[in-house]
Amino acid sequence: MSIDSATLSAQRIAGFGATMQADWSMGPFDDAHFSAAFDRWVEQRVCGLAASAASAQQLVLSDEQSSMLHSAAQHATMTALRLEALAIDCTRMLRTESIRALVMKGPAAARLDYPRPEWR
Repeated sequence: MSIDSATLSAQRIAGFGATMQADWSMGPFDDAHFSAAFDRWVEQRVCGLAASAASAQQLVLSDEQSSMLHSAAQHATMTALRLEALAIDCTRMLRTESIRALVMKGPAAARLDYPRPEWR
């Protein structure tokens, strides 16, 4: 079974996120390959990690591609922060009614594995 280059790039980026080190670099990307890879990064929710890999020069991107990636990473960060705020608000509301609650998935678990919000 062969793996397409967009999926491979998402897997490498996820691996980079685990160690913040890599023995690979990717790019430069032509428009078609970047578009496919970018779509996969968004789908796999690794834009923050991809932006970190680009900052570490593991991803070689054009200025336009870098801007697109950083915009997507910023959007993902804002979404994660909104979800965290909602989880906190819900927990507080439940607590005021003496209802015990524990957030087990999503932002609570992500914070353990990815301490920086832009990685989540």
